[in-house]
Amino acid sequence: MRAFNHENRALTPGKFLPSDSLGYIQWLEQEKRADFEVLCGYNCIWVPACDRQIPVGAIEGGHLQNKDYKYYVGRAFEDGYLIPGKVMATHYHPVCYITYNGRKIAKKNYEILVDPEISLRTNRYLITHMENLAENRPKADSDDAYLLALRDNDDDEDTSESEQESE
Repeated sequence: MRAFNHENRALTPGKFLPSDSLGYIQWLEQEKRADFEVLCGYNCIWVPACDRQIPVGAIEGGHLQNKDYKYYVGRAFEDGYLIPGKVMATHYHPVCYITYNGRKIAKKNYEILVDPEISLRTNRYLITHMENLAENRPKADSDDAYLLALRDNDDDEDTSESEQESE
């Protein structure tokens, strides 16, 4: 899901809550309700990522008003929930931003949505930390087992906004 933020004229990825029939995007330190679009008709895959490494074929979910900076569709775990968010690959923002319980959270461990025409094998060589992730990945090819391992390992990798800005 993505929405246009009229306050900063940015098109940004966000999350849709079917129970509320509302879309939410991150704006400053909070989440904001927004009219939205939903990506349909694609059989995309999720690729592990970190820092400023954007996999080939990453889905662009939006941009800042000047279109110089692109947002990519990401997701990360928080409190046991897999939450969609946005990834902006700049030296100031090497994280996936999600919103949870009304607040903005920066996650170091995340995944980026990738076009299905690009193989995971190609991306393996573009993401420098992939070998480490592959070692920690469960032997079973189950996506559920992989997501559980990612969630369990993510608890130690959270970072606050103030830590990011001070770097």
